[in-house]
Amino acid sequence: MIPAVWPAPMEGVMHPALVAAVNRLKLVPVWMTPFFRVTSQRTPARRLREFIEPFLAGGVPVHVQLMGTDLAALGAAAQEFMKLGAAGINLNFGCPSKQVMRHGSGGGRLRDVPSLLAVVRGVAGALSGAPLSIKLRSGFDRCDSTWYSELRGAGASSVFMHFRTVVEGYRELPFEVALERFSAAAAALDGVTLIANGDIDSAERRDACGSAGCAGVMIGRPWFRDPGLLRRLTGAAGETGDRRCELFQTVVDLAKNDGKFRFFNGRAIELSVMLWGAGNPVLELLKNASDGAWRTIDVLKMMK
Repeated sequence: MIPAVWPAPMEGVMHPALVAAVNRLKLVPVWMTPFFRVTSQRTPARRLREFIEPFLAGGVPVHVQLMGTDLAALGAAAQEFMKLGAAGINLNFGCPSKQVMRHGSGGGRLRDVPSLLAVVRGVAGALSGAPLSIKLRSGFDRCDSTWYSELRGAGASSVFMHFRTVVEGYRELPFEVALERFSAAAAALDGVTLIANGDIDSAERRDACGSAGCAGVMIGRPWFRDPGLLRRLTGAAGETGDRRCELFQTVVDLAKNDGKFRFFNGRAIELSVMLWGAGNPVLELLKNASDGAWRTIDVLKMMK
């Protein structure tokens, strides 16, 4: 049974020290990794293992997200990740980055649905029945769920859908628009599970997505602003209060004590902004400091 609450993968943010901190604090019930870019050249097994191991260390199911244009290479990578312990494979057809789309990947695939379906069929064939999901936007330049009925036959068992189109990017839209689009998608899918993504930051919005026909939710930026959110939505007992200081301090402590975690001021600044927004005390300390300044930070005291 597919979990009902997922963290959204965020490329460039989920570095190993942060993944380890999230695992230590048990903040997620399941992992979806950021996308692993697959090229036509054979990826060394060592790189695949290094990518997935930080997520596997948490002891929860790990679904590996892949992005690429070479069907044979995608199938081979999917097979190898399953051997390494992945619980399932996800194909990214939703990233709106212009750089990603320039190479024919991510959300750019939604310009050519037959090609997208061919990739799904090819990877599903390589996996021989292992769980395969896809992540996408509601369309490229307009919403279009008319082709969703073909996904089951292609081999997809679930769809993680961000309600905005690729062209809309992260434009602010009323949540009513999200619910309308989720409802249309759920009606179009034929036996394929729908997971809602985009602007879901509360139990009320989670429940509204359920009423629209979604079997679960995926949460990204709101989870960083409230790291205990996923635990609360899964009914974890005693999950109250602000966990941001605890999460940041755990990242710092892990990086101080274990040389395998690469962590530096740039990542510390990025993480502080993700957690608290611009202008927070950690950012003010770090932005003009030397590269090792994060080692002296006691965030729990700073943010009180």
